Amino acid sequence: MLSGVLNFFKSDIKSDIKLDTFGDNYYALGGLRSFQHYVYNKLHIILLGEMHVNMPNILADQYIRVLNEYIETGKHVKVYLERSKDRTSERSEEGLSFMDCLIALPTYSNLEKINADTRNYAEDFTNFFLSVNRLVELADEVKIELKKRNIQSPKGTPFYPNEENIDILYRYADVFEKKFYIKDLCDLLIYEMNVLEELENKYSAKNKNVGLYMAGCILDVNEALGVALKLQDKYILLGNDEKKAETTPLINIVIDLIIHDKNFDPAHAFMSIYFNYAINFLDAKFIASLWDEMQENQDIDMTIMIVQGVEHITHLAKILNTLCSTIRIIDPDREGEIILPVDMKKYLNEHDISSTHESSDISCFLVKLPNDFLIKIFNYCLSDLKAVNRFSMVIESYSRLFKPNLDTVAYQQLMQHIIDDEYEVVQKILISKPYLLLQKPKKNFIIESKKTWQIFHVIEKPLSFALKRCQSGIIKVILPFFDILEKNKVVMNAKKEIFWQWTVREISEEEINQYKNILTNVVNVIAQEDFINGFDGDRLFDRINDETRFMFNAFLNKLLPSDAVTIDDYFDINLLLKVAYKVYISFFYTLNNDQRDFYAVSVIGLILSLLNPERGKIFCEGLYSVVHDNDLISDRANSLMLADEQTSFYRSSRDSLAGHGYDFLVGIYRPKIIEMLDRTFKCPAYLKGLNRNVCITALELFETLHCLKIEELEKLKNDHISSHLYQEQVEEQSYCLTQ
Repeated sequence: MLSGVLNFFKSDIKSDIKLDTFGDNYYALGGLRSFQHYVYNKLHIILLGEMHVNMPNILADQYIRVLNEYIETGKHVKVYLERSKDRTSERSEEGLSFMDCLIALPTYSNLEKINADTRNYAEDFTNFFLSVNRLVELADEVKIELKKRNIQSPKGTPFYPNEENIDILYRYADVFEKKFYIKDLCDLLIYEMNVLEELENKYSAKNKNVGLYMAGCILDVNEALGVALKLQDKYILLGNDEKKAETTPLINIVIDLIIHDKNFDPAHAFMSIYFNYAINFLDAKFIASLWDEMQENQDIDMTIMIVQGVEHITHLAKILNTLCSTIRIIDPDREGEIILPVDMKKYLNEHDISSTHESSDISCFLVKLPNDFLIKIFNYCLSDLKAVNRFSMVIESYSRLFKPNLDTVAYQQLMQHIIDDEYEVVQKILISKPYLLLQKPKKNFIIESKKTWQIFHVIEKPLSFALKRCQSGIIKVILPFFDILEKNKVVMNAKKEIFWQWTVREISEEEINQYKNILTNVVNVIAQEDFINGFDGDRLFDRINDETRFMFNAFLNKLLPSDAVTIDDYFDINLLLKVAYKVYISFFYTLNNDQRDFYAVSVIGLILSLLNPERGKIFCEGLYSVVHDNDLISDRANSLMLADEQTSFYRSSRDSLAGHGYDFLVGIYRPKIIEMLDRTFKCPAYLKGLNRNVCITALELFETLHCLKIEELEKLKNDHISSHLYQEQVEEQSYCLTQ
């Protein structure tokens, strides 16, 4: 098989279809893209379409697990793969394609894997189309560069025929030997049409629809032959005689036509020849063998899986729609969304024809409603993601109608889980919709953390938002999805531009003094508190006087305002915590035990409860253990639970008057993970007051932690910016094409 076919499917098909028909992500994402499930008597036939693009290994593992579970049910499964010699199941940082997932399946007694690609190409044929494909890729690079420079190009990709650019064309095409001529191409297409005509004559007698399908394939190959002959005639009209057209290597004819036309359209035209031939010849021969197998095994309860490029699958579905009963049809999403493993698992286990077309009274009613009314119902459900999913499934055929709304929900969910440092959920969302990383939030986009209860007015894209909050863990989850988008040319240099804009925030003496003044005023009020209200057994918080309570509420409202604020306008919580530690150390001997306890819990504890969850997990494990001893974060700490495995680091709600900041202060040592300041509150650990030396150690450890996190972010920035330098050098040749 043509070894460059993977690149071909990412580039030349785009030239054969109007680009504005599809979203930017249509050609970019790996994973399962289409699913068609048919039944022929007892025989199940499942078509699985992919784009020949790698996906992250974590997603590949989920597909493999679902496929293994299906095969382990015991039913005989025969898998036909559009498998080339360069396909592999070996893992790499670049991940696996969906087809590679099938290749990676272990050996089962009830599983057969068969290469469905019977096309055989001569080396000269292969080399020619590899050379043309390189020219198509060069055209794509030029198009990207024009877009980056905001240059409006005319129809097609322009070529500027100066000496240097022409030399680049020839160097791109000179990688392979030039032994393929126009006559060779025409002779091959004519020969293959004769092969297909023999099949059409044979199978028309077996099934009329199969015969008609093959006749259509022959017409498409004949169209490819017509394009080749037209390009030959065009070359002759440039002043070349017929003999020269026959004796000039075909790749040189392509280059001469590009130079004459001053655009890359001739390269795309020749690749369309390959596309028409390759798709139709493979599919016609495959349908012939599939029809024979359908006749042989129609009374056997078994499954045939056909895994090919999504264009092949769409083409094969045309004939199977006429031959079989339909269980489920999911065409490739026009915006490029994949079919997730959890959905594939559900679809694989549908065996009743009625299961797909099952419709309740409510769905029958809903599909009759006007579109604007359906959207109103959908918008009413937006606050509940599960309700959204259920509603979308009821009216599956209306998915395009709700697409913008679904993306809005997904973006809201993405930012919610980013702010709360929930890595697995962020990863799951981005596997399905990585393009959300490129979106700016809409006006007045508000997110409230379900951990800290801070309310942010978000104006940044996801990566910029995480950088400002120093969320290195989330950033590491996000970055691989930028690599996928950039590799597949959905966007170029996006993360580099974001990193360029991010710098370590400079802290001024004025800001430090501002925080110090706020906390000093708090201490001065606490220093006058005698805790004479209530009873001795009550919490200190319940025994404070009105003046102290007024001060505390004002302090709380500053830290947790009810109105949304931007990151830039909010407190630097890390800096505020360091200043709070320093103020406690400075006033330690000024305060009595109860006053120290109250400040430690209600001031330092409250500030700690506003740290982002990435740092909250470190305190749950023990600040000393993580920073000084380099201990790993345990599952318990990852779930933000304290040492008793019952108490959460964060309060249960925004208005809660219990928990961290009211009942206790989380300390720095694992054995004393909760340092109790109220002597009657029952808890696994107890420590009278916050020792001054412990507070000094806490300050030193937290400053070290903060420096380590900043260094980690700076390293990520430097690594990802430098990784683009080599790529820019590689692209330098294409830059001159736009001069």
